Amino acid sequence: MPLLNQKKIKNFIDYFSKPYALLDDNRIKIIYSIGGSLFILFFLWAFGPFGIALFKDIDKLKFLSLICLSGAVILIIHLYLLQNIIIKKHTIRTTIIWLSWMTLIVGLSNFIIYMAYFENGRLNWKGFPTILFQTFLVGLLPVLFITVLYNSYILKKNIKTINQINADLSIYQAAVSDKSYLTLSAKNLREVITVDLNSLLYIASADNYVEIHWLDKGHVQKTLLRKTLKEIEKEVKNQFQHIERCHNSYIVNINKIKSIIGNSGGYRIVLNAIESPIPVSRKYQSSFFKRLKK
Repeated sequence: MPLLNQKKIKNFIDYFSKPYALLDDNRIKIIYSIGGSLFILFFLWAFGPFGIALFKDIDKLKFLSLICLSGAVILIIHLYLLQNIIIKKHTIRTTIIWLSWMTLIVGLSNFIIYMAYFENGRLNWKGFPTILFQTFLVGLLPVLFITVLYNSYILKKNIKTINQINADLSIYQAAVSDKSYLTLSAKNLREVITVDLNSLLYIASADNYVEIHWLDKGHVQKTLLRKTLKEIEKEVKNQFQHIERCHNSYIVNINKIKSIIGNSGGYRIVLNAIESPIPVSRKYQSSFFKRLKK
């Protein structure tokens, strides 16, 4: 396979691995479970799929209320109880899978209710694919609408935050001038590395090692040290005010940050002389940005 195609495939896979906090937002959970159910109620009443148009108004209302109540209960259980147990990391991939799974369960519920009304409780599975397909189509509208609004809201919010953070960053860097050195030793105490803090770029986790990156005469140098990032964090915390953890896998030198960028997916750090931006995880986002404001 050509190298270019492999890179495209990798970029495509990496895209779905990006953090995505849509279903981790309590406001979105409420909108999906309650607002989405009400939207579907009005949609089904107006357009009458599933044979609903044949019902009398009172029977239609009972049938639709049962469908929407069942859907709301399923969504609430999944979003508020099961989600925190099953989903450990919110990404674009897990969001798509989780939304699809919830729609599948709601479709199954709709099928059972439909069979109870039209087939006296007998489950004729031949009709299940049709009802499931219709459920996906009906559910797709509120999902797309809510997702588009959420992305627009988060993007505007992040852009505003980025502008403020970059302003704080320039003030912070102008105020901080540390000419000391950072000395790190491996677990076995046989290896010792000393780095000028004015040259240090970032420290990254690499399994049971850390990878230290620094600038030497304009060129990026790196070396491995047998130590965990958590141990490094303990050593530098409260000692060097501009060395801060921003991710489970990264500690950065704030003085070497060129800018903060981002979109609806989150924030990333652009470092001097480093091509690939470093992510800022939600776990460390608050403490990292607070450091810049001090």
